[in-house]
Amino acid sequence: MFLPGRRLSLVLGTALAVGAFAWFFASGERNIPDTEGGLDGNGQAGVFAAAAGAALVSGLVLSSLTNALRLPGKPLEIGLDGLNGATYLQALSGLVAEVSRSWRRQIQQYFSG
Repeated sequence: MFLPGRRLSLVLGTALAVGAFAWFFASGERNIPDTEGGLDGNGQAGVFAAAAGAALVSGLVLSSLTNALRLPGKPLEIGLDGLNGATYLQALSGLVAEVSRSWRRQIQQYFSG
């Protein structure tokens, strides 16, 4: 949800998906063998993985920044249920705080004699 309102976000998402599809297929020749300057399969997989990771991270950060003022930021539960009332970054910071608080208790059994 980058925009206020479900309908606006739906329109934006649809427009971005259709625009990316049209841009990809209308931009020119893509059937170029790797011997003539095109990407081989391993290169394409690496570029795709990097682009998918960058899209995920930028989407989570942008969504968290735009929704930070609308959500209370107090996730009551750890995990996906915590995202019901908090942004991703708020839930992640809550999880990090919870893990750091319980760290000593979790590893004590391995170091006590």
